[in-house]
Amino acid sequence: MDEDDEESSSWTCLDVDPWALWSQRNAVPPTYTMDRLELINSRMRTIVVEWIADVCTEFRQHHETMLLSVVLLDLCLSTGEFVMLKTSELQALACASMYLASKFHEIYHMSVDDLANMTAGGATRQQIVALEARMLKACAFNVCVSSPQKWVALWSARLVLLLGD
Repeated sequence: MDEDDEESSSWTCLDVDPWALWSQRNAVPPTYTMDRLELINSRMRTIVVEWIADVCTEFRQHHETMLLSVVLLDLCLSTGEFVMLKTSELQALACASMYLASKFHEIYHMSVDDLANMTAGGATRQQIVALEARMLKACAFNVCVSSPQKWVALWSARLVLLLGD
């Protein structure tokens, strides 16, 4: 491979997927810290993320669904809309994020009733639906973000093309 070939094969993430880069830049806030939240701490978030993983596993959801659920949860917690979120509402917000994520990645998305049942009385159907609407409003309906798994797949595919078989 000579110098001209190296120059022509150089690439940036813009070559990989310009839409994914644009959506990531416009959807995810530049800084996110748990310190902004009044009633929720990082330990509570960790517990909820583990619970999301358990629920997605039990419902046999794709990994993308679980990852997008966590991204949506973090995206919502980073907005000013959820600064005063009560600890009792965190699980319902996690259900709303799973419900929304499953609409993106699953053929048959999770039902709100099943999600409410998974909380063992921690969230009602009405609460999950209301939080979903509140999430969408807080994020200005800009919830189509790329998960880390999507980026790894895009970079891996590009690397295979560059290196050959």
